[in-house]
Amino acid sequence: VGNPYLDDYKNGEGNLEFLWSHGVISDEIWAGIRANSTFTPKDDCQCYVAAHASQRGNIDRYNIYAPICLSERDGTYHSSSYLAGYDPCMDNYVDAYLNNGEVQEARHARTNTSWSGCE
Repeated sequence: VGNPYLDDYKNGEGNLEFLWSHGVISDEIWAGIRANSTFTPKDDCQCYVAAHASQRGNIDRYNIYAPICLSERDGTYHSSSYLAGYDPCMDNYVDAYLNNGEVQEARHARTNTSWSGCE
């Protein structure tokens, strides 16, 4: 098995440790996470608060070196930089496409529903 997803709690711990070890999470926040989280079903609100203290800023937590999608006040989107073959704004295009009336009619989809791509 190349990249198994076996344990949600350990996966969460690994994601946070990766972000800390790459300088995305400060030592202080990482210390708070370690002090308040066991990464087992016993974790409570304190663990949740500590773990989510790191979710500030605009980065792709799954590819910290990749460009990000920036939204403009006029509702348009663009990439923060160029990376061949990668478009961080793809989710925005998918949602717009799926909610286009002509697309919904062609797919025989309900038109009174807000459709989105899988996340």
